[in-house]
Amino acid sequence: MIGHAIVYAGIVFSKSLVLTTSLMFFLGIFTAVRASVGFIYMTELVPKAQQTAVGTILLIIISVQGVLVTVYFYYVN
Repeated sequence: MIGHAIVYAGIVFSKSLVLTTSLMFFLGIFTAVRASVGFIYMTELVPKAQQTAVGTILLIIISVQGVLVTVYFYYVN
């Protein structure tokens, strides 16, 4: 999570295309690990009756994060 946050902050504040592209590569690695481990851990902690709803909400939040970064770069940068 710390690595993911550092790379994410680097992308937001980067002014270099090469740096941004390199950081996006590392962001993909950290995101895959964070999403898979986080999803499995979350479903283990939630009661069986709510696992589907909580899993869906978690994946929606992860997806919205990528969309927000794209919108930020399109309109702000």
